[in-house]
Amino acid sequence: MESEMPMNAGIDPEGDAGYLLYGDALFRKHRKKGWAYVGSPVPALEAPVADTHAHLAMLSHPVLSLARCAVVGVDFVCAMCDPAEGDECERTYRDLDIWRAEALRLLPEVFEATRRNVTAERESLEAQAHAAGKKHAGQAAEAAALLESAAVDERACNLCWGAEPAIPHMRIACGVHPHVASQWDADMEAALLERLADPRTAALGEVGLDYHYDLSPRDVQQNVFRRQVQLAHVTGLPLVLHVRDAHEDAFRILEEEGWPEAGTLLHCCSVGPDELARWVERGAHVAFGGAVTFQRSDDLRASSVMVPVERLLTETDAPYMAPVPFRGIECGPEFTIFTAERIAEVRRVAPGEARRALLQQMHDAGVAFLNREPTEWQRAHADMVRDAR
Repeated sequence: MESEMPMNAGIDPEGDAGYLLYGDALFRKHRKKGWAYVGSPVPALEAPVADTHAHLAMLSHPVLSLARCAVVGVDFVCAMCDPAEGDECERTYRDLDIWRAEALRLLPEVFEATRRNVTAERESLEAQAHAAGKKHAGQAAEAAALLESAAVDERACNLCWGAEPAIPHMRIACGVHPHVASQWDADMEAALLERLADPRTAALGEVGLDYHYDLSPRDVQQNVFRRQVQLAHVTGLPLVLHVRDAHEDAFRILEEEGWPEAGTLLHCCSVGPDELARWVERGAHVAFGGAVTFQRSDDLRASSVMVPVERLLTETDAPYMAPVPFRGIECGPEFTIFTAERIAEVRRVAPGEARRALLQQMHDAGVAFLNREPTEWQRAHADMVRDAR
């Protein structure tokens, strides 16, 4: 393909990250004949969006994904890591600043590729609409709708890249996931504390309970979760929770150990309003990802309506759970814009000033929760990071 980037030579064109080979910031979905242009939300979102939960080290090309974020308006990303992951965790802390610097270097190329490719898409769509005419009204309407998206993408890629767009500001959350709770020991706790002492670490997570997969025994999950709640109190960091089919026990443990003063974030909300109500009453922040766009997620959409806007967050859980209509492909933090658009729709907030206010509030809530000054404990234990380096 003409716009293919050599640095992406290892990506399979037919794989779930094949869209990255275009080297631009356009959104596409995979079809039998290749990657079809989908376009950005119409009208364009009026405010920036924050991705509060992304596993950047697991992406096929984190640098390109961050550059794509700069074009589409995602200006904050929290990168998740787990000391049990070993190399992936090490890579996140080692390469985070490198990823941002490389994304900034790559950004002009991404803008240029986006301009070139959106022009080609627009010309193709205009030809399709003309050919369809009145005989194929459905095809003509589809092409016309995509032309609206092309107009949005053209405006985005013609911004002065040195002015408005910026590579996302980034923080890190680190914790031992319930899937690997059985690996917890004194050495694991020491490794976690070393990461938590890093001033770039904004939260302890994702931690919690997962009774859906049960990859670690439930009693072990509970003990490890309890210990990490205690560490949140010690370090002064907020908690990012992973809770699946285990909300009763997770809530009980937090009640027994005390809810961290710095706050609690229920990542990837998976429950309806009835269960969520008590979490909201306890002051928890609640994040919604691509699942809120899924056809059978009426309960999640109802939950996204009941959360106070000052504690309502957006995320991706990248590379997982790409939003509709991208299910089945690799999800990057740039896809957060589709989740934000859907939440505004279900809250019946119309595009324009009202939606701008909602988007800005959700964005600011995520940034305020995760972009904090180092805690007193982190400042007191800065030597742990220096010694590790």
